[in-house]
Amino acid sequence: MAANQLINEESETSEPYKKVSIILLLLTGIFFGTIPIFASIMGDLGFYVIEQVFIRLLISAIIGTSIIGFLMLRRKNLISNIDNKNQWKFTFALAIILIFMIHVYLLAVALGVRVGEAALLIQVQVPVTIILSALLFKEKIMRKEVLAIGSAISGIIVLTHPWTLDEFGSSLLGSMFAIFNGILYSFYLITSKLEARNSEEVTHQLKTPMQAFFQLMLILSIAGILNCCLTLVIGNALEDTTIGVLRSSSFRSFDFWFYGMLLSVVSTIVPYGIIAWTAQHVSGSQMALLLLMEPISAGIIGWIILSQPITIYYLFGGIFIFLAVWLVSKGD
Repeated sequence: MAANQLINEESETSEPYKKVSIILLLLTGIFFGTIPIFASIMGDLGFYVIEQVFIRLLISAIIGTSIIGFLMLRRKNLISNIDNKNQWKFTFALAIILIFMIHVYLLAVALGVRVGEAALLIQVQVPVTIILSALLFKEKIMRKEVLAIGSAISGIIVLTHPWTLDEFGSSLLGSMFAIFNGILYSFYLITSKLEARNSEEVTHQLKTPMQAFFQLMLILSIAGILNCCLTLVIGNALEDTTIGVLRSSSFRSFDFWFYGMLLSVVSTIVPYGIIAWTAQHVSGSQMALLLLMEPISAGIIGWIILSQPITIYYLFGGIFIFLAVWLVSKGD
C-alpha cells in the first residue's frame, strides 16, 4: 500500500514536467528544422561543408566555455553532477556523436537533397529509437509500433525514389547520408537517455534545467575542441571534395559569422539543451516522435525562403512517415 502511494506521488510530481517536456520537444523539432535552411543558404553563399561545421561548433564551444566559467564561479556545485567516470564517458560519447551528426547532415544537404526531404529522411530515427528503447529500457513494442516501423520505411523508400535513374548519383548519395544521420540521431537520443538515468542513479535525483544546460555546455565545448583538431589535421586533404577546405577568407565574411551564430544558437544550443533536460521526463519513443515537427518546419520554411517545391515524393513519403507517427502515438 505504501509503495503504491509513493509511486502515485512520484507520478503526480513528474506529470507537470512531462507536459512541459512534450511542448518543448515539439518546439525543438522546429528549431532542428532550421538546420538545412541555414546550411543551404551558406552553401549558396559559397561556404564549404567543413567551414559550416567548423564555425557552428567553434561558436558553440566559445559560448559553452564562457557559460561554464561563469556558472562555476556562481554555482560551484554544478560540477558535482558529473563528478564520476561514467558521466564523463557519456559526455565525450555525446560530443563525438554530435560531431558526426553535424558533418553528415550538412553533407547530405550539400549533395543536393532538398531541405524538406532531408528532414523527413532523418526521421528513420523513429523506428530505430523505438527498437533501441525496447532493447535497452525494456519499453514494450506493440503491434501498432511494428506497423509504424513498416510505414516509416515505406516513406523513406518513396522519398529516396531510387527507381528514377536520371537522379541516380549525388541526390541518392545525399539521401543515404540523411538516413545515416537519422541513425546517429537515434544514438544521440538513446545516449542522452542513458546519461540521464546514470545521473539519477548517482545523485538520486533528477537534473535541474540548470544542471542539464551545464552538461550541454560541456558537450559543446568538447565537440568544438575535437572538431577543431580534426579539421586542422585532415582539412587540407578534402580540397577537391564536396566537403571542401577551411579558408581564411571565410573568416573575414560577415555572413560566415552571422549564419554560423544562427546555426550555433538556434539550431544547436537551444534544441540540444532541451533534449538534455527532457530525456529524464519522457520515454525514448516519445522523444523520437515529438521531434517529428522537424520535417514539417523544414519543408515549410524551405518552400517559403528557398522556393524549394514540395514534390509528390515529399507528400507521399511524408504521409507514410506521419502515418507511422499516428500509429505509435495513438492510444493502446
